[in-house]
Amino acid sequence: MSLLITGGAGFLARYLLREPAMKNRKVVVFDRHAPKVEAAPNVVCVAGDIADYGQLEKAIKEHNVDGIVHLSSIMLSEAAASPHEAIRVNVQGTVNVFEAAIKLGLGRVIWASSVQVYGSKSFYYPETWVDETVFKQPVSLYGLCKSFCEDVASFYKSHGLKATGLRFSTIYGYGRKTGSNTYLCDLIEQAARGKDVTIPYAEHNNNLIYVKDAARAVVHCLEAGGKELGETYNICSEQLYTNREIAATLQELLPNVSVRSESGKFGDRATPYTKHTAAERDFGFRIRYPLREALSDFIAEVQASPE
Repeated sequence: MSLLITGGAGFLARYLLREPAMKNRKVVVFDRHAPKVEAAPNVVCVAGDIADYGQLEKAIKEHNVDGIVHLSSIMLSEAAASPHEAIRVNVQGTVNVFEAAIKLGLGRVIWASSVQVYGSKSFYYPETWVDETVFKQPVSLYGLCKSFCEDVASFYKSHGLKATGLRFSTIYGYGRKTGSNTYLCDLIEQAARGKDVTIPYAEHNNNLIYVKDAARAVVHCLEAGGKELGETYNICSEQLYTNREIAATLQELLPNVSVRSESGKFGDRATPYTKHTAAERDFGFRIRYPLREALSDFIAEVQASPE
């Protein structure tokens, strides 16, 4: 039996595949760009379009798949720029995964939702932090897609679907090339390669989660086995860092590089800050990489990789 990972050539999936728990599983990477994945002996790469149900079902049957980690997604800014493609991938692709899981009698589906389902921070005033019990009010197309898919998963539950959606906050780390915080990852990478940088929007608060913690959250769900899990969980750091704090910490770690911060307004806070209390309670998820540890590991990842 094997585990299928959609979006397996993407940012989060690449780190998930490096998790020790993945080494003992047969894994099927399903992605349009699957041939570009550096496959380990236990990994099979299948090129396919998540929005094409026939291709997905064929891969599941041919490789005796019994569980799915669904990470295929068009991210926030890209979704706004290409709404038709975002709906095709984020909605139709996710519904295909749910449908295949029911039709083919698969086990648990773990899939990437987002804190974008909550909508604007202003909706929750004066509350600063929210958990999974609050009412969803998405405003971005990305958030609308994820919210709808959560509702579809809830509907399919009565048909036998076992799905757990992970509402990730902003994931960062070496190799991120899409999404709203790409600029920050780019600047951290430049500094790690010895270049002087200025990080803008100094006062902007970030509810970040390091990519290795995000990957571990997926592993925790996989290792829950037959334990009954909730339908959705926030996966976040529960700590806030301004860009000024990120710049100062980066400067401490890289004393031979100039790392400055510059005041400016990034924009209104798009989402409220989220808690991962339920994830810690139900499957033992805890943060291993607060800011300093995350940046130190980020730097090590960069310096171990060619330019």
